[in-house]
Amino acid sequence: MRQLKSFINQESKALVASAIATEAQLAELGAAIRKADEVNCLAQIEREGRSSAEQLARWRAEEAAAAAASSSSAASSGTKPAAPPQEIIAAIEAIHGAEARRAEHARLAAASEGELRRIDMNQSRIRENLKVRVFDDPGASCKR
Repeated sequence: MRQLKSFINQESKALVASAIATEAQLAELGAAIRKADEVNCLAQIEREGRSSAEQLARWRAEEAAAAAASSSSAASSGTKPAAPPQEIIAAIEAIHGAEARRAEHARLAAASEGELRRIDMNQSRIRENLKVRVFDDPGASCKR
């Protein structure tokens, strides 16, 4: 696929000039190649189960570069696989965000659990101290 994309980008003017292909046919072929790249990219995401934050950042950077050079045919001649559609990237980012929120909630729950254990230990210690005082000298609490 990469070789075909590279060939079309390099030879498109010669193909049109020699009447081998029209601009419309080349545009349709380019769209089919982009679609195939998207399918391959989605298949890779499906195989891996998820994408890393680095992969998402790389896709965002490629997307921004493609948007900046959308009028240039050289922008589509790269040898890297295409990024998935914007909707898929947004969904993956939402999943990463939800995982980050879940991890933060788990951290907060663990911190709260630790604080509750500390309070329970302190209360148990105080109860034990009170039992010892009251049972050792029942009138001690009244003398003060």
